[in-house]
Amino acid sequence: MSQSAFKYFGINENDIPILKRTDCEYILEKAQKIVAHRSQNEIASSIKTIHRFHQDSEHFFLTNNIPNNKKVIYSSTLVLKNFMGKFDLTTLPSFPNATWHECFALLAIALIENACQKPLHWKNETLSEKEKEYEQRDFVSDLLIEATEAIDMTNTLLEVEHEHQHGIERISQQSRDAVLTRHDESRKLKCRFVKYFEENNLTNQTKAAKDFYHGLSKEEKIYKYDENNKHAIRTLTKGLRDYRKGKLDCSK
Repeated sequence: MSQSAFKYFGINENDIPILKRTDCEYILEKAQKIVAHRSQNEIASSIKTIHRFHQDSEHFFLTNNIPNNKKVIYSSTLVLKNFMGKFDLTTLPSFPNATWHECFALLAIALIENACQKPLHWKNETLSEKEKEYEQRDFVSDLLIEATEAIDMTNTLLEVEHEHQHGIERISQQSRDAVLTRHDESRKLKCRFVKYFEENNLTNQTKAAKDFYHGLSKEEKIYKYDENNKHAIRTLTKGLRDYRKGKLDCSK
């Protein structure tokens, strides 16, 4: 590639914490390969469209899939996945001949763009600079997890489309089932890590996540396309944070 993926998508890498830039660029490079046949203007316009599209699909998901007063954790990929088969991509004027795997690649790009923003609660001036640094790191880490999941979904779709040429309805159903299964497997693995962390009275979350994931069998390592297990470590440590905040239910 003649230029960095950051420059290709018009993203200022200096807005990303330095320790997260390599991971962000890795995701962007994956997405770049998917949309390389699109013009720069078409990509820029389509990313704006996917932002609005995601908001619509999130409203649809929360309205139709979540029982009243039930607290759930959902990802951007899971939300968009639930819109598949319910939305005609040909109605996106800025994204002619769109495919779902392109939509998820664009979602990953949009999430990296979001990582350049500051958390809204920074409006609270009582936060120290160190606290802001920690908040920004966690904020970007969470978005990286979601962006990686979006890229994984792109690869899943491409694999399904390659193996089955029997129409979009079958592809959409298989893809929805794949993501739902993956989401539940990920939740269970996070809960196993929470139990491991607490039963062993550990304190270093990152080291604990590395050791835990390293000790799993090949079949238990569910995160694909994961260079040096970075995505697994981020996901597990986020699961621990979510559990402590009451956002991850491990009672099932």
